[in-house]
Amino acid sequence: MSQKVAIEVPYVYNATVVKARCRKHVDILFRDEAPMLLEAVPSEQRHEAFRYQNSKVKHEIILSTFDGKDGVYKALLEPDLKTPLSPGRLEYLLSKKCVTWCDNPFPFAAAAHMVNRSGTDIIDIRTHQYRHEVPIKEWRWDDRLARVANLQWWLDLVILCDGVLYRRDLEPVWLVKLTSPGEAKISATTCPAGEDPFFTFKADALDEAIDFVKERLKSRFNIDGALKVSSAMAVRRNDRQMAAYHVLKVFLSDIECNPLQELPTHILRLYCALRECKESVLGSGWSEEICEQIIRNALTLSKVLQQNVGSPTCIKKSVLQRFSLRWELEEVDPFRGLSISFD
Repeated sequence: MSQKVAIEVPYVYNATVVKARCRKHVDILFRDEAPMLLEAVPSEQRHEAFRYQNSKVKHEIILSTFDGKDGVYKALLEPDLKTPLSPGRLEYLLSKKCVTWCDNPFPFAAAAHMVNRSGTDIIDIRTHQYRHEVPIKEWRWDDRLARVANLQWWLDLVILCDGVLYRRDLEPVWLVKLTSPGEAKISATTCPAGEDPFFTFKADALDEAIDFVKERLKSRFNIDGALKVSSAMAVRRNDRQMAAYHVLKVFLSDIECNPLQELPTHILRLYCALRECKESVLGSGWSEEICEQIIRNALTLSKVLQQNVGSPTCIKKSVLQRFSLRWELEEVDPFRGLSISFD
């Protein structure tokens, strides 16, 4: 039986105010803390699902499932990437040290004003004032409600179990990547990325990956890492879902490189739709047909974003062609049957 646990999450928000003894309004960043609700579950609901390791991941990664929850979860770690992250330590790290790290459960929400756009210069949240510390004559606008809602949206993807925070993650896969003509590498990983030719196979399909390299790619290969499936029930996401997830991830990262408030309204609506789609793929509810539609529409999405956002990463036609090779699609037509409206 799960229950809700409250934690205090520090954050900053934008406000438009007229200061005391002033006539013109100014935009100010204020700091505050928001009580967030975190779902806590008993330890007996957690079950080990996968263990994997590769040449880049020196320590074995354990992924778990939770009763009644879709997808797999990874224990979050502190900035040293060794110590399990607890709610108390998360509050401390966000409010006192203001560091950003890969296992921060609020990658965009809480860290939005802690780093610059290049993600390098850290700004201490303690340098911002509270609202009551600034003499104000008129309060015109602020985005507190939106920021708090965004924080809670990210925290809804996190589970507390035995004092440790777990974040929903991708299932590990066997990734086939061509390293040179006639040479391929089969790696255990959860993060296939980039536009270089790669193919993903489910965790329990190493033999299928090897046959694919031998028979379809006609290549020699080496195996990087180890991947153990602890429970057969854990292998529930298919490789079309994995591909659709990473296509969406590329487009979201392109949009997030720009100040969201400066984007056209229809692109903001598209951003919300893409984000919702990306997180939905992490569950088990998407059909292969919908995921195929996303893959087929990748070039159209790229074209729309290029016209409205600037110069985002383009999904090349070769990427769609390798999907066609892998799944023997009749035709890859990225301009057919758009499932997301751009109007």
